[in-house]
Amino acid sequence: VATEKNCVEEPDTGYCRALFYNWYFDQQTGTCREFVYGGCGGNGNRYWSEEECLENCGGGLYEIIKEIPLILKTFKII
Repeated sequence: VATEKNCVEEPDTGYCRALFYNWYFDQQTGTCREFVYGGCGGNGNRYWSEEECLENCGGGLYEIIKEIPLILKTFKII
């Protein structure tokens, strides 16, 4: 569960009209989701990548996700 103020804010596209695809932390689902940012204004719940969003708001989830490829390599498919 995210407790940082930025992580609980609703996504805000801002007041400009550019089309930047950014990520925000969705408090309801506990995941990072993509949204369109206009380029100025907005709030702190805005990240350039899903990875950056998870690092800031995902708690320990990011650490678990980045270990999954290593775990999968240890299994042998028969």
